[in-house]
Amino acid sequence: MRRLFFCALSGALFLFVSACSNSEPSVLSVTGSVVFDFQDAESAPASRLAVFVQTDTETQRADRITAVHADSGLSWQIDAPRMISGSDKNWAGYTNLQPAPGEAILKGVYTCQYVDAAGNEASAKVTVKYPDELLTATAETVRTCIQGAVTEYIALYSESGELMFFNKRRNSWHSNADIAKDYRNAYTMRSCLVTANNSIVCLLPPESLKEKSAAE
Repeated sequence: MRRLFFCALSGALFLFVSACSNSEPSVLSVTGSVVFDFQDAESAPASRLAVFVQTDTETQRADRITAVHADSGLSWQIDAPRMISGSDKNWAGYTNLQPAPGEAILKGVYTCQYVDAAGNEASAKVTVKYPDELLTATAETVRTCIQGAVTEYIALYSESGELMFFNKRRNSWHSNADIAKDYRNAYTMRSCLVTANNSIVCLLPPESLKEKSAAE
């Protein structure tokens, strides 16, 4: 799920439409991830909410998902949500739910209502939380703001922005020049810090592999 989820965040989503069925949907779980996107080394990150609902494998194509913050009543309706298919799981959701202007992503419990193409409904809840320090962090201080286990991944993109690689850094990669040798068409690289259950995703600033490899 983690690789598929990041593909969705990166705009390299593999679309999937499941076979039609007359059975009502079953929501197995909901993932709510707060994404902190650092575009440069000095600025605080932009933040957004990504919500994905895991459904059983026999449900109809997703029609819409509504996410409602329990305390405030603030809601988003996701029409025609994006679909991700795993070997035995389907996920439907969206990666760019924006907070109200000038506000941060609200913490707390969200109820997510899933509706399939046949009008069948199911719902589940997810709790969203993150350290307040992340809202004003920089790329240099972000690691000190996250508690608990964090896994770091490397994302490589082509010049057109297509995701070419997403995984942990290889042991043979001691410099950006090493990465550029293995992925000659890679144009930029981003480090991605992910906490347990994808609850927090921090995208560090893009690095130009072409510039770095030439300088090294």
